Amino acid sequence: MRFSTAAVALLSAVASVKAANYSVIVGFNNTLVFNPNNLTGVVNGDSVSFQFASKNHSVVQSTFAAPCTAAGVSSGFQNVSDPNGQTFPTWTLTVENATAPLWFFCSQVLPTTTHCQSGMVFAINPTAEKSFAAFQVSSVCTPYRKLFSFSGEKNSKLRLPPTPPLPLVKTLLEA
Repeated sequence: MRFSTAAVALLSAVASVKAANYSVIVGFNNTLVFNPNNLTGVVNGDSVSFQFASKNHSVVQSTFAAPCTAAGVSSGFQNVSDPNGQTFPTWTLTVENATAPLWFFCSQVLPTTTHCQSGMVFAINPTAEKSFAAFQVSSVCTPYRKLFSFSGEKNSKLRLPPTPPLPLVKTLLEA
């Protein structure tokens, strides 16, 4: 009985030693980036710690087909009031299924665009068929989700946001 308990404890210790912890800085150097912007070789049980270093960012799971649309876990917004401080908010994700790529974006919205549309995306285990570069291009070409703006002033006009021309989007995605 003692031997089997010791063997289980030893196997658990070995398994936890093998699990890797990756660090990703969100808002690195006060910019709209994840650093690094993708990780490869991540396996089940590994964890990814997102350290929020500036502004008010989030880490939201999406899909390759819809890079700026929430489709899974989310860190929620993590506000950094003092980017020169000593401690920063951290959110850790444990990878439970590394058999397919995982896709993420920052869901912060600005008046005329989003952080995702600015290319603030991240991937775990991208492939040659579904590359990080293609995912990022697709995020930049995502139409702005704000449907209209209206000032409320008398005789003001409804203004629709511009959308990229479809042939350009198709060309960028095929590149």
